[in-house]
Amino acid sequence: MAENDKPDKDEEGKPKVLKGQAALTLARQGKDAWNAWAEENPGRRVSFWKANFTTEANKRISFNGFFFPGEVSFTEATFLYGHFDGAIFRGEALFSNATFEDNASFTETIFEHRAAFFTTSFKASSVFLRAIFKDIAQYAGASFNGIVSFSGSRFQIVPDLRGTDFKNHVTLHGIAVNFRRRAQYGDADKYRRLKELSVNARDHDREQMFFAYELIANRGYETRGLKTWPSHLYELFGDFGRSLLRPCSWLFGVWFGFGIFYRWLETSDKTNHIWDGLLFSTAQLFPFLGGAKGTLHDAGKVLFGAPPFDTVINVMALAEGGLGILFIFLIGLALRNRFRI
Repeated sequence: MAENDKPDKDEEGKPKVLKGQAALTLARQGKDAWNAWAEENPGRRVSFWKANFTTEANKRISFNGFFFPGEVSFTEATFLYGHFDGAIFRGEALFSNATFEDNASFTETIFEHRAAFFTTSFKASSVFLRAIFKDIAQYAGASFNGIVSFSGSRFQIVPDLRGTDFKNHVTLHGIAVNFRRRAQYGDADKYRRLKELSVNARDHDREQMFFAYELIANRGYETRGLKTWPSHLYELFGDFGRSLLRPCSWLFGVWFGFGIFYRWLETSDKTNHIWDGLLFSTAQLFPFLGGAKGTLHDAGKVLFGAPPFDTVINVMALAEGGLGILFIFLIGLALRNRFRI
């Protein structure tokens, strides 16, 4: 683009703002006219501050498929129907103190920068179906009187839904939050709010996901030093109660590893087999099974002779039994989380 084609600048060197009647007149011309202007004015800011979209002249304006080249403000605007399906916000999208009198729809909308919905009032249903938020989404103080759906939406940063007022059902099914290991202060509280909404919506999968994210985000902030170890171990052994494969694998590893070790520590002169070590290991892990006591006695006698066994063997048996209780508990927890009603 030639130098003289660049948008006019204000005193601060920022692109001038398209606002007031000029912005409304262009919006009334529809998507094609608006997007042609947007392509010719990259970075241009737009303001619909206090615009009234319930009037006869403005209520038919639909922002479906609109491309906003820079920051756009709908601050304190009033909508009858807010249609932004497929819209692309290249700059910040500011909807603070806006009011949606009827349904608001942001299906497959792309927010490339901050989306601010501070104290926004949604008086009917509001849909953010498969919307993409590439920066922070802020809803503090927003009120939702109708049903709300974030189904299939993707968030690059955990959204801030703290302080929001939901009076109807909230759907979080299928949403994805790009979790960052180096959490910032307040992230854990944002995940806690998402977990609360998931619990209320009976969405167990999302509840478990946000619970795991909350515990990880807590590290270094609400939990520090040695207090973080239980969280690390819970993640390592059971993925915060979400994984069935992980504790099963650990249990199998303990069973096989200790079985090999018992076989290696044999003291009996009798000929024995690795299976005797594995049987002895099985009896330590599952002492509550029928026949475990007899198996323990027979395998122990073959490997180490008549009781009492060496102190090292007894310590190993106690350690294996403790690990067995831990992994069996985590397996039960994973099954409960997976199949609970």
